Amino acid sequence: MSRDLLLLLENGFNDPERPGELFVCPDCAPIEGLLASDPSRNARLDIRRVPFA
Repeated sequence: MSRDLLLLLENGFNDPERPGELFVCPDCAPIEGLLASDPSRNARLDIRRVPFA
């Protein structure tokens, strides 16, 4: 059985236009919190964290 795919940006990514600063996706942060609060969700999803491009 296939699972739903969830794509999230990797935490603490760099922006080439602003060197030396780390960023967190403001849209991904609440989802990361939800996943951390209920680990059973992780088993039902195929979660892939992709680099900022």
